[in-house]
Amino acid sequence: MRSQAVHNGELSPTVRIKKGNQNEQGKSVPTSEFLPRAQELCRASIIKILKDGEFPDDAYWKDLILGEDFF
Repeated sequence: MRSQAVHNGELSPTVRIKKGNQNEQGKSVPTSEFLPRAQELCRASIIKILKDGEFPDDAYWKDLILGEDFF
């Protein structure tokens, strides 16, 4: 999505959910719904790092950044 926005200056109208909620896996959701969720994931990542004073361990970091439980 980021590459498409940077190189083409536009986003697709939908995003396919690859992992996470079983009800959403493999489904497409409107980009307008996906972006706030992605922003919240980024916010949670930054807050976690600031509160802990360090980067999380590898397993937690992958889950937090990749959103395996979220997306």
